[in-house]
Amino acid sequence: MAYFGIPSRHLPSPGHRGSLPSGLGDSEEDQFRRGAAALKAALDLNPRGGYVKGSRAREALEKAIDLIPDARAADFGIHLTTGSGPIAELFRYRLAPETLATVIDLLKNKAAREVARVRAEIRRREIERQQIERRIQQDEQRIRDLTRRLCDVINQVCGSEGNSSDQCTSARSMALQNGIRCP
Repeated sequence: MAYFGIPSRHLPSPGHRGSLPSGLGDSEEDQFRRGAAALKAALDLNPRGGYVKGSRAREALEKAIDLIPDARAADFGIHLTTGSGPIAELFRYRLAPETLATVIDLLKNKAAREVARVRAEIRRREIERQQIERRIQQDEQRIRDLTRRLCDVINQVCGSEGNSSDQCTSARSMALQNGIRCP
């Protein structure tokens, strides 16, 4: 199924409900659908003087591109420039080469923003992973230190009371029950 000539992989599932008013918990698919519909409407304007900078038609065109989610901008730009279907054909044949290049640049900028956002998120997660790793290493070191101190205390008890004493046997048994083997 295609929506205005856009391949179905770019659209929500067939059972998808209508979209919400702009900005109210929109999903990426809702935003994309609205952007594609707005672009089709802007291209259908087909103004006599073209999509001249500062004109209402150009403003509608730019607003439509603004609606396309950053994460979908690169694929959508590729579809518009190389794909088939009503929107892609209107896009290539209705826009002057300079306007077409400007719109493609807008989509490239959106895609670049998405790449930067993803890189920042990857970096944030890497820093978070390193912090967690550092805390784990610190906790493991604390456990080793506490285990060594416990064994030192148990060995002191066993040294002063004797290895076969009830206190020594009980301390070693308690340590073993908790997975601690003292030499």
